[in-house]
Amino acid sequence: MSLPPIKPQDTLPLKFLNHNKSINTDSVPSNGVPDEQQQVIANEFQNDSVVPKSTWPVTMTKSEWYEISHPGDSNIKLNVPPFWSTPIHENKLMTRKRALSVGTCAKPDPTTGLFQRGDLCPFEERTIFVAVASYRDWQCRYTVESIFTRAKYPHRIRVGIVDQIVDGDFVCNEPIVPCEENPDQALCTYIDQVENYVMDAPLSVGPVFARHIGHRLYRGEYYAMQSDAHVTFTQVRVFRGIDKMLSNLYCNAVLLYLFIFYFVIRSYVKIGLGR
Repeated sequence: MSLPPIKPQDTLPLKFLNHNKSINTDSVPSNGVPDEQQQVIANEFQNDSVVPKSTWPVTMTKSEWYEISHPGDSNIKLNVPPFWSTPIHENKLMTRKRALSVGTCAKPDPTTGLFQRGDLCPFEERTIFVAVASYRDWQCRYTVESIFTRAKYPHRIRVGIVDQIVDGDFVCNEPIVPCEENPDQALCTYIDQVENYVMDAPLSVGPVFARHIGHRLYRGEYYAMQSDAHVTFTQVRVFRGIDKMLSNLYCNAVLLYLFIFYFVIRSYVKIGLGR
């Protein structure tokens, strides 16, 4: 399979920085991406039809991460996680069956042991990924706390944070008070479901870059959303939980799309038939 040229904007990610390594500028082609980096990304996208097997809870290991160049300074190398999956769309509209092959269930199938169960996954076990980009935001910890405390099924939520801070700032995945004083805090109880990617705030180049890194933390959850770092989630009474509300909104959006699609097609057919 021939790979398209890689553009610099296709390779913008971050975390746990190494400022001591520099790039050999002789190996930087006209597109601005070093040869060795292009090869890493090319290898990552070779098997573009394979949907990775997912699991729950998620454990990320830095041994799988690789270095890229900072978009504003090629002499700075950034260690980042790979994308969870190579493209699975095969350059065409995905079938429903194909789309349902993505999506982790919090409980595996009792027969196969697989966490990707499609429609067979109980509604309350469908996992949710929340990406949060934070720039020196002291409210970030409160945002994460409210995500879990306002959810009806917090066991199925995973939060991925890009925490752009300097020394002395609050760290987004640290409890508001020590766990010894209040062990019931979400950042004590659900800390294993929070992934915090720390980077130096002076290296920030805007929210789009930070959100790109945040979505690299995605690992096959059933639903995905993104949030600011200064948000207080609320528990919607009719749905009895923000996580249930989001899932309902998603399902309703699909139904609304199909409803609109039906009438658009119906209109075209009438026009074509001269009615």
